[in-house]
Amino acid sequence: MKRFLLLATFSVGVAAVLVPTGTAQTGTDRPVTRSASEWAEGFDGAPSFTKPSADAVMGFTVATRVTQTLVKGGELVDEGQVLIRGDDGEQLAILDQTRMRVESDLTLRRATKEEALAKVEFERAQEGFERQGVSTRELDRARLTWETAEIGVETAKFNTQLERSRLVQARALLDQYRITAPFDGVVEEVYRVPGSSVDRTEAVIRVVRVDPVWIDVPVPTEETIARGLSDGDEAWVLIDTPDGGFLGSGKIIEVSPVADFASGTRRVRVELPNPGRLPPGLRCWTRFDTPSEGWADEWSRFGTGTSSGGTPTGSDPGR
Repeated sequence: MKRFLLLATFSVGVAAVLVPTGTAQTGTDRPVTRSASEWAEGFDGAPSFTKPSADAVMGFTVATRVTQTLVKGGELVDEGQVLIRGDDGEQLAILDQTRMRVESDLTLRRATKEEALAKVEFERAQEGFERQGVSTRELDRARLTWETAEIGVETAKFNTQLERSRLVQARALLDQYRITAPFDGVVEEVYRVPGSSVDRTEAVIRVVRVDPVWIDVPVPTEETIARGLSDGDEAWVLIDTPDGGFLGSGKIIEVSPVADFASGTRRVRVELPNPGRLPPGLRCWTRFDTPSEGWADEWSRFGTGTSSGGTPTGSDPGR
């Protein structure tokens, strides 16, 4: 019965009264505001805060000068997208030269022709030697010239393979002058503008993933053992928002194998869908069983943001 009531609470089409801005109507029709902190008293969850599920502060691996910033703070980016470019003019020229050498077959063609000519001259020298018109020394010279030309062909083939390897290296070196998005996410901040000189590993841009968000919950060690908390278990999260709070359901994705003796807790990481893009860093409370029937009933009547998928009512989708 309890679970039925809770699921009804989180369904999109529930026949419940969702009062905006965290207010409830009294018998005199006067709104009564309930803050997330007040809701948290009956929710009985462990306090914590939300954070990005991925957070990358990136820079160049070589000292360079910023030539282009292709994104700005708040912009959505895709994995592999170029975000910042350094001064890569010289490396682009090296890459172009290496590509030309790989695509050209002139060296191999020349070596092949030289080998063919040396072979013909050796065969003629051999015929002349049989007629006693060519000395042994001249025959040996013609034979060694032919053999050297054969080595020249193999050397040309080897050099072509070597240039292909150098082409891969040139592309890798060029990548050092470009910062790309390591995952789908949103730009939190760009720290440098075009023309700025930066050293190796100096912070240039920060990219975060805000959907889903993570919550590292300090749970009493005894509770984690008694409940047998493990990956995939459900978790309910109440997030502090200006309109009175948002309730969503997530799942455990990690339970620390080590307990902290000083605090008597273990870190339990919860993943919560956030397609509405609530900003990470909000205060929240997390519990690992269904909220009480009374609390769920109150929330169904007076709560402001509810979704079993973690989406605030009326929010826009995004990363």
